[in-house]
Amino acid sequence: MTTEKEAAGDVKWVKSFVSKTFFGACRAHNGFHGNENKYCINCEQAACSHCLAEGRHANHKVIKIFRLVYMDVVSIDEMTAFLDCSKIQPYTSNGKQVFALSPLPHQGSGKLKPDTSCNFCARKLMNPARCTFCSIACKYEISTNKPTTKVPKTVRPAPENGRVRDPVTNNVHRVARVNRKKQPPTTSRRKGIPVRAPPF
Repeated sequence: MTTEKEAAGDVKWVKSFVSKTFFGACRAHNGFHGNENKYCINCEQAACSHCLAEGRHANHKVIKIFRLVYMDVVSIDEMTAFLDCSKIQPYTSNGKQVFALSPLPHQGSGKLKPDTSCNFCARKLMNPARCTFCSIACKYEISTNKPTTKVPKTVRPAPENGRVRDPVTNNVHRVARVNRKKQPPTTSRRKGIPVRAPPF
């Protein structure tokens, strides 16, 4: 029997949820800017407080989204009612524990230590002993094994000894080397000794 609280990869609405852009203008109430901070699981669409007040999502499962710095986050207490959020790194916002929807762009902060970075995007984790993902999107991608969101770009280290390590999979790949023929050193030719014509 399937319950509401399922593994991330078994819940179809998560794909739509993590790919949504929030805090924009609601189409139904475009006179209010930045008010779209709700997500209806039943309808799989973003909504605003005016939509809920009008009863458009009555008796539906609705999640409220918050903004933490540049991240869209959700309350842990609210999210765990619908989703298995184990192993996801929590953050603190105004004294409240929250989860990030998607990872922030980063410079491969955890690529040098795979045991302390997110299993999907290689972002450094604050508590790697208890967490293996930095966001809901990362856990969903690993669970379904079907990437749907863009992974933040990481800086790939320069190859050493013809090998380079993948920051996500931690696999070592050989890098083909291009052998260039050495060009002979260019030297200026020495002019011959000038010979004067005999006097008449």
